Amino acid sequence: MQYELFRTFGNSQPHFMLTLFASPKAFVDSHIATIQRNAIRSWIRLEPRPRVILFGNEIGTAEICKEFSLTHIPEVEVNEFGTPLLNDIVRKAEACSSSSADLLCYVNADIILMSDFSRAVELVAARKSRFLMGARPWNLDVEQELSFEDGWEEMISAQVAADGQLRSERSCDFFVFPRGLWGDLPPFAIGRAYFDNALLHRVRRMGGALIDATPATVSIHQNHGYPRHLGGVAMLDNTEALRNVALAGGPGRRLTWKSSTYLVSDEGLRFNTLGFLRFFGPWSRTSKLLRQFIDVAKPVKRILGFSRS
Repeated sequence: MQYELFRTFGNSQPHFMLTLFASPKAFVDSHIATIQRNAIRSWIRLEPRPRVILFGNEIGTAEICKEFSLTHIPEVEVNEFGTPLLNDIVRKAEACSSSSADLLCYVNADIILMSDFSRAVELVAARKSRFLMGARPWNLDVEQELSFEDGWEEMISAQVAADGQLRSERSCDFFVFPRGLWGDLPPFAIGRAYFDNALLHRVRRMGGALIDATPATVSIHQNHGYPRHLGGVAMLDNTEALRNVALAGGPGRRLTWKSSTYLVSDEGLRFNTLGFLRFFGPWSRTSKLLRQFIDVAKPVKRILGFSRS
Protein backbone atom coordinates (compact mmCIF):
# COMPACT_ATOMS: atom_id res chain seq x y z
CA MET A 1 0.00 0.00 0.00
CA GLN A 2 1.40 3.39 -1.01
CA TYR A 3 0.77 5.59 2.01
CA GLU A 4 2.03 9.17 2.27
CA LEU A 5 1.83 9.96 5.94
CA PHE A 6 0.46 13.05 7.66
CA ARG A 7 3.82 13.48 9.39
CA THR A 8 4.38 16.96 7.94
CA PHE A 9 1.31 18.44 9.60
CA GLY A 10 2.17 21.24 11.96
CA ASN A 11 5.81 21.32 10.88
CA SER A 12 5.51 24.10 8.30
CA GLN A 13 3.16 26.77 7.11
CA PRO A 14 1.08 25.97 4.01
CA HIS A 15 2.63 27.32 0.81
CA PHE A 16 -0.75 28.29 -0.66
CA MET A 17 -3.66 30.60 -0.05
CA LEU A 18 -7.09 28.95 0.05
CA THR A 19 -10.13 30.78 -1.30
CA LEU A 20 -13.54 29.41 -0.35
CA PHE A 21 -16.46 30.60 -2.45
CA ALA A 22 -20.19 29.98 -2.37
CA SER A 23 -23.50 31.34 -3.60
CA PRO A 24 -25.91 31.31 -0.64
CA LYS A 25 -29.68 31.43 -0.73
CA ALA A 26 -31.56 34.42 0.63
CA PHE A 27 -31.28 34.77 4.41
CA VAL A 28 -35.07 35.03 4.72
CA ASP A 29 -36.29 31.64 5.88
CA SER A 30 -35.16 31.35 9.51
CA HIS A 31 -33.84 27.80 9.16
CA ILE A 32 -31.96 28.50 5.93
CA ALA A 33 -30.45 31.60 7.54
CA THR A 34 -29.38 29.59 10.59
CA ILE A 35 -27.65 26.77 8.71
CA GLN A 36 -25.93 29.17 6.32
CA ARG A 37 -24.59 31.21 9.22
CA ASN A 38 -23.36 27.99 10.82
CA ALA A 39 -21.57 27.01 7.62
CA ILE A 40 -19.94 30.40 7.07
CA ARG A 41 -18.85 30.70 10.69
CA SER A 42 -17.20 27.26 10.44
CA TRP A 43 -15.25 28.35 7.34
CA ILE A 44 -13.78 31.46 8.95
CA ARG A 45 -12.54 29.34 11.87
CA LEU A 46 -10.37 27.19 9.64
CA GLU A 47 -6.62 27.64 10.18
CA PRO A 48 -5.10 29.35 8.41
CA ARG A 49 -8.22 31.42 7.78
CA PRO A 50 -9.16 31.23 4.08
CA ARG A 51 -10.36 34.07 1.93
CA VAL A 52 -14.16 33.68 1.70
CA ILE A 53 -16.16 35.02 -1.25
CA LEU A 54 -19.95 35.05 -1.36
CA PHE A 55 -21.59 35.48 -4.76
CA GLY A 56 -25.00 36.89 -5.57
CA ASN A 57 -27.28 39.61 -4.35
CA GLU A 58 -29.77 37.56 -2.35
CA ILE A 59 -31.31 39.18 0.70
CA GLY A 60 -28.85 39.13 3.60
CA THR A 61 -25.72 38.26 1.64
CA ALA A 62 -24.22 41.75 1.74
CA GLU A 63 -24.98 42.04 5.46
CA ILE A 64 -23.28 38.78 6.42
CA CYS A 65 -20.25 39.68 4.30
CA LYS A 66 -19.97 42.92 6.24
CA GLU A 67 -20.48 41.18 9.58
CA PHE A 68 -17.68 38.65 9.03
CA SER A 69 -15.39 40.68 6.74
CA LEU A 70 -15.97 38.52 3.68
CA THR A 71 -15.62 39.43 0.02
CA HIS A 72 -18.94 40.07 -1.69
CA ILE A 73 -19.39 39.82 -5.47
CA PRO A 74 -23.05 40.62 -6.11
CA GLU A 75 -23.04 40.30 -9.90
CA VAL A 76 -23.11 36.72 -11.14
CA GLU A 77 -24.44 35.14 -14.31
CA VAL A 78 -27.62 33.10 -13.86
CA ASN A 79 -29.86 30.99 -16.09
CA GLU A 80 -33.52 31.68 -16.82
CA PHE A 81 -34.47 30.15 -13.46
CA GLY A 82 -32.19 32.52 -11.55
CA THR A 83 -29.69 29.77 -10.67
CA PRO A 84 -26.02 30.90 -10.60
CA LEU A 85 -23.73 29.38 -13.22
CA LEU A 86 -20.55 27.62 -12.17
CA ASN A 87 -18.31 28.86 -14.98
CA ASP A 88 -18.93 32.50 -14.06
CA ILE A 89 -18.34 32.16 -10.33
CA VAL A 90 -15.19 30.05 -10.86
CA ARG A 91 -13.82 32.64 -13.29
CA LYS A 92 -14.51 35.49 -10.88
CA ALA A 93 -13.16 33.57 -7.87
CA GLU A 94 -9.92 32.87 -9.77
CA ALA A 95 -9.66 36.54 -10.66
CA CYS A 96 -9.64 37.32 -6.92
CA SER A 97 -6.69 34.99 -6.29
CA SER A 98 -3.30 36.54 -6.59
CA SER A 99 -1.01 33.62 -7.31
CA SER A 100 -0.88 30.51 -9.47
CA ALA A 101 -0.14 28.62 -6.24
CA ASP A 102 -3.55 29.52 -4.82
CA LEU A 103 -6.16 26.85 -4.21
CA LEU A 104 -9.87 27.38 -4.57
CA CYS A 105 -12.79 25.58 -3.01
CA TYR A 106 -16.36 25.78 -4.18
CA VAL A 107 -18.62 24.81 -1.27
CA ASN A 108 -22.37 24.70 -0.88
CA ALA A 109 -23.56 27.28 1.62
CA ASP A 110 -25.07 24.71 4.01
CA ILE A 111 -21.86 22.71 4.57
CA ILE A 112 -19.93 22.82 7.85
CA LEU A 113 -16.17 22.27 7.48
CA MET A 114 -13.77 21.51 10.32
CA SER A 115 -10.05 21.28 11.01
CA ASP A 116 -9.77 17.84 9.38
CA PHE A 117 -10.67 19.57 6.10
CA SER A 118 -7.67 21.91 6.46
CA ARG A 119 -5.35 19.00 7.22
CA ALA A 120 -6.53 17.10 4.15
CA VAL A 121 -6.06 20.14 1.91
CA GLU A 122 -2.54 20.68 3.27
CA LEU A 123 -1.62 17.04 2.69
CA VAL A 124 -2.93 16.94 -0.87
CA ALA A 125 -1.52 20.33 -1.88
CA ALA A 126 1.96 19.25 -0.75
CA ARG A 127 1.88 16.21 -3.02
CA LYS A 128 -0.32 16.98 -6.01
CA SER A 129 -0.42 19.87 -8.47
CA ARG A 130 -3.44 18.99 -10.64
CA PHE A 131 -6.29 17.57 -8.64
CA LEU A 132 -9.84 17.83 -7.43
CA MET A 133 -10.41 16.92 -3.79
CA GLY A 134 -13.83 16.46 -2.25
CA ALA A 135 -15.74 14.17 0.07
CA ARG A 136 -19.12 12.65 0.72
CA PRO A 137 -20.90 14.79 3.33
CA TRP A 138 -22.89 13.62 6.34
CA ASN A 139 -26.55 14.57 6.63
CA LEU A 140 -27.42 15.95 10.06
CA ASP A 141 -30.41 17.77 11.51
CA VAL A 142 -29.19 21.11 12.86
CA GLU A 143 -31.91 23.41 14.14
CA GLN A 144 -29.99 25.98 16.18
CA GLU A 145 -27.16 28.37 15.51
CA LEU A 146 -23.93 26.83 16.79
CA SER A 147 -22.02 28.56 19.58
CA PHE A 148 -18.55 27.68 18.23
CA GLU A 149 -17.17 27.57 21.76
CA ASP A 150 -14.12 25.47 22.60
CA GLY A 151 -14.81 21.82 21.83
CA TRP A 152 -17.54 22.51 19.26
CA GLU A 153 -15.95 20.20 16.69
CA GLU A 154 -15.92 17.30 19.12
CA MET A 155 -19.53 17.94 20.08
CA ILE A 156 -20.92 18.06 16.56
CA SER A 157 -18.73 15.12 15.48
CA ALA A 158 -20.34 13.10 18.27
CA GLN A 159 -23.77 14.10 16.95
CA VAL A 160 -22.75 12.93 13.48
CA ALA A 161 -21.57 9.60 14.89
CA ALA A 162 -24.87 9.14 16.72
CA ASP A 163 -27.41 10.53 14.25
CA GLY A 164 -25.66 11.41 10.97
CA GLN A 165 -26.11 9.63 7.68
CA LEU A 166 -23.32 9.45 5.12
CA ARG A 167 -24.58 10.54 1.72
CA SER A 168 -24.26 8.38 -1.37
CA GLU A 169 -21.11 7.93 -3.42
CA ARG A 170 -22.42 10.32 -6.07
CA SER A 171 -22.67 13.19 -3.55
CA CYS A 172 -20.16 15.97 -3.14
CA ASP A 173 -20.76 19.42 -1.67
CA PHE A 174 -17.27 20.90 -1.88
CA PHE A 175 -14.47 20.82 -4.45
CA VAL A 176 -10.87 21.88 -3.80
CA PHE A 177 -8.74 22.52 -6.89
CA PRO A 178 -5.73 24.58 -7.99
CA ARG A 179 -6.18 27.88 -9.74
CA GLY A 180 -6.34 27.49 -13.51
CA LEU A 181 -7.21 23.79 -13.49
CA TRP A 182 -10.43 23.90 -15.48
CA GLY A 183 -9.95 26.18 -18.45
CA ASP A 184 -13.36 26.88 -19.97
CA LEU A 185 -16.09 25.27 -17.89
CA PRO A 186 -19.62 24.72 -19.21
CA PRO A 187 -22.33 26.88 -17.60
CA PHE A 188 -23.44 24.22 -15.11
CA ALA A 189 -26.29 25.24 -12.81
CA ILE A 190 -24.91 25.00 -9.27
CA GLY A 191 -26.94 23.26 -6.62
CA ARG A 192 -28.66 21.13 -9.23
CA ALA A 193 -28.10 17.44 -9.80
CA TYR A 194 -25.17 16.08 -11.79
CA PHE A 195 -22.91 19.14 -12.04
CA ASP A 196 -20.75 17.62 -9.31
CA ASN A 197 -20.59 14.22 -11.04
CA ALA A 198 -19.67 15.97 -14.28
CA LEU A 199 -16.71 17.66 -12.55
CA LEU A 200 -15.48 14.30 -11.22
CA HIS A 201 -15.47 12.92 -14.75
CA ARG A 202 -13.90 16.08 -16.16
CA VAL A 203 -10.85 15.94 -13.88
CA ARG A 204 -10.27 12.27 -14.67
CA ARG A 205 -10.56 13.00 -18.40
CA MET A 206 -7.96 15.76 -17.99
CA GLY A 207 -5.55 13.34 -16.33
CA GLY A 208 -5.78 15.02 -12.93
CA ALA A 209 -5.97 13.25 -9.59
CA LEU A 210 -9.49 12.69 -8.28
CA ILE A 211 -9.08 12.57 -4.51
CA ASP A 212 -11.75 11.30 -2.12
CA ALA A 213 -11.16 12.67 1.39
CA THR A 214 -14.27 11.04 2.91
CA PRO A 215 -12.28 8.66 5.17
CA ALA A 216 -10.36 11.58 6.73
CA THR A 217 -12.89 14.41 6.84
CA VAL A 218 -16.31 15.01 8.36
CA SER A 219 -18.14 17.56 6.24
CA ILE A 220 -21.67 18.16 7.46
CA HIS A 221 -24.67 18.84 5.27
CA GLN A 222 -27.27 20.48 7.48
CA ASN A 223 -30.63 19.02 6.45
CA HIS A 224 -33.20 21.39 4.98
CA GLY A 225 -36.29 21.34 2.84
CA TYR A 226 -36.37 21.79 -0.93
CA PRO A 227 -38.79 23.74 -3.13
CA ARG A 228 -41.57 21.56 -4.50
CA HIS A 229 -40.22 21.71 -8.06
CA LEU A 230 -36.83 20.39 -6.86
CA GLY A 231 -37.84 17.90 -4.19
CA GLY A 232 -37.93 14.10 -4.39
CA VAL A 233 -37.46 12.50 -7.79
CA ALA A 234 -37.66 15.93 -9.40
CA MET A 235 -34.17 16.67 -8.10
CA LEU A 236 -32.83 14.25 -10.70
CA ASP A 237 -35.01 14.96 -13.72
CA ASN A 238 -35.84 18.66 -13.68
CA THR A 239 -34.83 20.89 -16.59
CA GLU A 240 -31.68 22.22 -14.94
CA ALA A 241 -30.43 18.79 -13.87
CA LEU A 242 -30.94 17.34 -17.35
CA ARG A 243 -29.24 20.36 -18.87
CA ASN A 244 -26.22 19.75 -16.62
CA VAL A 245 -26.04 16.23 -18.05
CA ALA A 246 -26.19 17.57 -21.60
CA LEU A 247 -23.53 20.20 -20.88
CA ALA A 248 -21.28 17.47 -19.49
CA GLY A 249 -21.54 15.58 -22.78
CA GLY A 250 -24.18 13.02 -21.86
CA PRO A 251 -24.86 10.46 -19.11
CA GLY A 252 -21.52 8.74 -19.78
CA ARG A 253 -19.66 11.86 -18.64
CA ARG A 254 -20.63 11.45 -14.99
CA LEU A 255 -18.67 9.75 -12.22
CA THR A 256 -19.04 8.94 -8.54
CA TRP A 257 -16.41 8.67 -5.83
CA LYS A 258 -16.01 5.01 -6.76
CA SER A 259 -13.75 6.26 -9.56
CA SER A 260 -11.41 8.29 -7.35
CA THR A 261 -7.72 7.76 -8.00
CA TYR A 262 -6.61 8.57 -4.45
CA LEU A 263 -8.07 8.27 -0.97
CA VAL A 264 -7.18 10.44 2.02
CA SER A 265 -7.33 8.59 5.32
CA ASP A 266 -5.82 9.04 8.78
CA GLU A 267 -2.76 7.24 7.42
CA GLY A 268 -2.24 9.64 4.53
CA LEU A 269 -2.71 9.67 0.78
CA ARG A 270 -3.23 6.26 -0.84
CA PHE A 271 -3.46 5.35 -4.50
CA ASN A 272 -6.82 3.75 -5.26
CA THR A 273 -6.10 1.11 -7.89
CA LEU A 274 -9.70 -0.05 -8.31
CA GLY A 275 -10.97 3.50 -8.62
CA PHE A 276 -8.30 4.31 -11.18
CA LEU A 277 -9.30 1.32 -13.33
CA ARG A 278 -13.02 1.91 -12.98
CA PHE A 279 -12.78 5.01 -15.18
CA PHE A 280 -11.87 2.84 -18.17
CA GLY A 281 -15.09 1.09 -19.17
CA PRO A 282 -13.61 -2.17 -20.49
CA TRP A 283 -11.47 -2.41 -17.35
CA SER A 284 -14.44 -2.52 -14.99
CA ARG A 285 -14.39 -6.32 -15.07
CA THR A 286 -10.70 -6.22 -14.21
CA SER A 287 -11.55 -4.04 -11.24
CA LYS A 288 -14.00 -6.66 -9.99
CA LEU A 289 -11.43 -9.44 -10.45
CA LEU A 290 -8.83 -7.40 -8.56
CA ARG A 291 -11.27 -6.80 -5.73
CA GLN A 292 -11.99 -10.54 -5.51
CA PHE A 293 -8.27 -11.28 -5.51
CA ILE A 294 -7.65 -8.74 -2.73
CA ASP A 295 -10.47 -10.24 -0.64
CA VAL A 296 -8.94 -13.71 -1.02
CA ALA A 297 -5.42 -12.46 -0.33
CA LYS A 298 -6.24 -10.67 2.92
CA PRO A 299 -6.45 -13.78 5.16
CA VAL A 300 -3.34 -15.22 3.48
CA LYS A 301 -1.42 -12.01 4.21
CA ARG A 302 -2.53 -12.14 7.85
CA ILE A 303 -1.34 -15.74 8.18
CA LEU A 304 2.01 -14.88 6.66
CA GLY A 305 2.34 -11.74 8.77
CA PHE A 306 2.31 -9.29 5.88
CA SER A 307 -0.84 -7.36 6.78
CA ARG A 308 -0.64 -3.87 8.32
CA SER A 309 -1.28 -3.67 12.03
